[in-house]
Amino acid sequence: MEKYDVIRHIPCDFQSAPHSPEKINVMQYDSNVRYMAVSFFDNRRIWPIPDGFSVNLRMEKSDGKVVLNPSSVLQGNLALFQVTQQMCVVVGEHPFVVEVIDGENAIYSFPCILNVIENPVSQGEIDSTDEFKTLDELVKEAQEAADSAAQSAEEAKNIVPPGGTAGQVLTKKSDADRDMEWKDPTGGGGSGENGATFVPDVSEDGIISWTNDKDLPNPEPVNIMGPSGKDGDKGDPGQAATIQVGTVTTGKPGTPAEVTNSGTENAAVFDFVIPKGDPGEGAESLDADNVIFSQDITLAGNYTQFGNLTKSANGTSVFAVKGKSVLEAFVEILSKRLQPSIIAQPSVTGFALSGAKAVEAGTTLASVSFGTARLNPGSYTYGPATGVAAESYQVDRVAVPSSMSQTGISASNSGTDDNGGAGFVIGDGGEANTVSSLRYTVTVKHSAGVVALDNLGDESNPPVQIQAGSKSQNTSAYTSFRQYFYGATTGKPPINSDYIRSLTGSGKAYGAATLTLNVPAGAVRVCIACIGTAVGVTRVINETALNADVTSTFTKTSVDVAGANGYHPLAYNVWTFEPALPYENPATLKVTLG
Repeated sequence: MEKYDVIRHIPCDFQSAPHSPEKINVMQYDSNVRYMAVSFFDNRRIWPIPDGFSVNLRMEKSDGKVVLNPSSVLQGNLALFQVTQQMCVVVGEHPFVVEVIDGENAIYSFPCILNVIENPVSQGEIDSTDEFKTLDELVKEAQEAADSAAQSAEEAKNIVPPGGTAGQVLTKKSDADRDMEWKDPTGGGGSGENGATFVPDVSEDGIISWTNDKDLPNPEPVNIMGPSGKDGDKGDPGQAATIQVGTVTTGKPGTPAEVTNSGTENAAVFDFVIPKGDPGEGAESLDADNVIFSQDITLAGNYTQFGNLTKSANGTSVFAVKGKSVLEAFVEILSKRLQPSIIAQPSVTGFALSGAKAVEAGTTLASVSFGTARLNPGSYTYGPATGVAAESYQVDRVAVPSSMSQTGISASNSGTDDNGGAGFVIGDGGEANTVSSLRYTVTVKHSAGVVALDNLGDESNPPVQIQAGSKSQNTSAYTSFRQYFYGATTGKPPINSDYIRSLTGSGKAYGAATLTLNVPAGAVRVCIACIGTAVGVTRVINETALNADVTSTFTKTSVDVAGANGYHPLAYNVWTFEPALPYENPATLKVTLG
């Protein structure tokens, strides 16, 4: 490859974005003699530029003007770009990208920045314009700039006259600039030691410097290049030309590409015929996720909606897809993004008190067991699993009277309670260790959940998330009741607590009802006992005696009746019928309790 004045070598990896854009510094008014080199890589592997692909530099200047220039040299994975005058006219930072393109296939570099530093020396009025160079134009301009620099250097060298021999010196012939000649040195007296020989050298920039063979001080270097000539008169403005793309047709494979101007010289309309080619190396890796739109799409036509996109009838609107992938564009068109909600907050389940129910007053419990609390983590509309987890448990005893309540019975999701070894009495009195109600509450502290996803699988915006907190659950309770008793006996022992409790017990608390009392043959007493605070017996019918109402044959008395396990007695009302003679035959009585 020929030698070029490369001001910056930019590595471009299509798979790895740099931490910050590459920045290239140039001076305002630089023109056509310096180059930027771009090397292409794919995931840190050298990426050769495929045959048939062109490589272009696209830059948008800060004043809105656009530069689109091709690479002047392509070799292997390297592309050279000439820094043109139009790229360096406007001071400031101008973003640009490099595109590798073949017809409809294109891949773009990550953005870079051309930083134009203000030139303190004015170069006249140079307008900023759009620039769309061809490869031939760039080569021609570079050659002209190189020829001009070589000519200036040659002119500078011609200032020193040719010839001269060892020992001669360069002297002025007149007062005119650059009028010099080689002469032998002269002097009086006898011959002395040979003097020093000073040899000049003129650089390409017109700087003359000296060396000598006696190690004497040399004259200071001097710029002997003449001043630049004046700029010529500005020409008349030319007629502005326009370029439009006409038809683009896919030709048959193997046929040459064609470009035809169907317009005029000043209003060109280019019609393209681009042959279809075989997939290039690596084309199989292209998919909708890495093909990028280079410009926005204008929606136009007699419709109001296309997927999720809308516009007015017969109007237009811009679908902003520049820089987005084909996949992102189709998702925006066809997939409506819906934000999630929290379907269910965390909750506690499974926490129960073993055997909890209403029991007869006086029932004793040596200990009780509870468990097993489980934390339901809740759920989101579209997932994922909330990730909520239990962090701690606390079980509290809740009793009546409240003096029997206690916090921190257990720090796990299950356990037992024996009241410090004293057990419990389920009753309605105020005795030690007695409770009329006994239940337990578990409180579970839990973590926060993860952020919920929307219906397209992205994190919700604004974020939807279960917050950290605590949830509780209560067990059922042990409670107490006083039974009612009924029955018929063939003997007449004293009517006291023991006799009443020997009858059939209800197994539940008193309530208004109709019960069936079967009287055996030979029975000499029928007895019904109810807690003194209840209404008790309101009617007795003898179904075996033509449904005769025999309520008035019963007498009512009051007897103290103990609870279970001899628990403290309460007053009961007792209804008793004792026939003059034992029942000859079995009888069925219907007893109504009010």
